[in-house]
Amino acid sequence: TFKHLMCMEYSTLAIQIESMKDFLAGPDHLFDILESSLPRIAEIRKNYSDAVVLPSASQLPPASGAPGVPTADIGGRLAKIKKVGWLLKGLKHSLGKEDPRHHETPQANLSPAEARWFSLSRLDGATVTTAGNNGVAYRKRDRELAERLLKETWALQKEIAERFDDLRDTYRAAQPELVSRESWKKIFE
Repeated sequence: TFKHLMCMEYSTLAIQIESMKDFLAGPDHLFDILESSLPRIAEIRKNYSDAVVLPSASQLPPASGAPGVPTADIGGRLAKIKKVGWLLKGLKHSLGKEDPRHHETPQANLSPAEARWFSLSRLDGATVTTAGNNGVAYRKRDRELAERLLKETWALQKEIAERFDDLRDTYRAAQPELVSRESWKKIFE
């Protein structure tokens, strides 16, 4: 969760929130939502810039620069110690208000290998090339959105923890129905 927030992957958190809600609704409703889940998730993703793929970073103004932001992996024998410092810098930056200029002009254009939490957590806006190299996503830091998603995630995680024993029993009792060929046959007919 924190890593997704630091990487400005808000759509990922929104999808995780939906999956927790579906889990809490219980196994009886799983088959009912199978057909509608993919369109529902696609609709949710449209609301987050990190899920919108642009053909190229050239469709945006040139990157303004991000001095002091590491783009290479923090490796070596002292990697864990170095990452503590970058974590503190990233958290400090994340707690401040984002600069809206970087929602129009990215600070950096990053490859998937460069788009790590210790880089993105220090930026307010950056393009990240998709893993399939078919475009870029423009990730824009939004402190209020991050806070809202984090609070909702924590509330759902708390509810799952509180109801876990009952949920486990409910899902175990539903297992024969969930894995039966007859149930799945209805879906694919």
